[in-house]
Amino acid sequence: MTAVNSFAPRHFNGLEDARTITTHQFLVTEMAVEDCIHRQAIGLFTGGAGTGKTFAVESATAELDLPVVRTLFGSKATPREVARQILCELGEPPARGSYYDLADEVVRCLVDPHVVVIDEAQHLNQDCTFFIRHLIDREDTQVTILLVGAEGLITKVRKDPTLDSRIYRRVGFAEMSEEELLGVLPNYHPIYRGVSRALLEDLIDRCEVVKHRVLAVFTLTAADLLAREERESIDKNTLDKSLALISGGLT
Repeated sequence: MTAVNSFAPRHFNGLEDARTITTHQFLVTEMAVEDCIHRQAIGLFTGGAGTGKTFAVESATAELDLPVVRTLFGSKATPREVARQILCELGEPPARGSYYDLADEVVRCLVDPHVVVIDEAQHLNQDCTFFIRHLIDREDTQVTILLVGAEGLITKVRKDPTLDSRIYRRVGFAEMSEEELLGVLPNYHPIYRGVSRALLEDLIDRCEVVKHRVLAVFTLTAADLLAREERESIDKNTLDKSLALISGGLT
């Protein structure tokens, strides 16, 4: 039994009615994922927290006609844990035994084309990245591996030339600029329609909405307030209340 790609990306905390912000990095990610799959290679997607890298990779892999394995690891990941979680996501009960037993089982499961997404990949140690190289280099596997992680992942990859030299596509994510935000906010969510530029500039100045996740948190908070008040668009009062709820009065 193999994993079925029935995953659909969603905005932070299930924010409804929000449109995807198709930044340059978002569009490049679509191309990079396609290229990596074509060559069955490794892709690297890095950036600060909340800059949209995970959402972009999820979107790029959501409708693939391939099984997609999605994993996420903590700060103490081991090669055995990486192999075990991949097997779990593949729907294969992990065999009891050593890392080598599990690694052999993973290889047997990847003889047909698969995409493996590893989020928070900055937590992988060198033994873990050796296992990733092992999966890519074997002639009897057909796998694309997409590494998604914080900026520390870049440093970790550069310190491992054997992994660095195997990266086929790299996409770096950054915060949106103020001008980018002013251009996309009116169409991002219904609560911003018809809102003055001055109010949007005030929002950007007072809240880190240049980060996708912070923007989603603010939008969700403001939308909930507006729903209670039976209103549709934000104003200065909504802005103040939302920021107070988000910041706890620490702005």
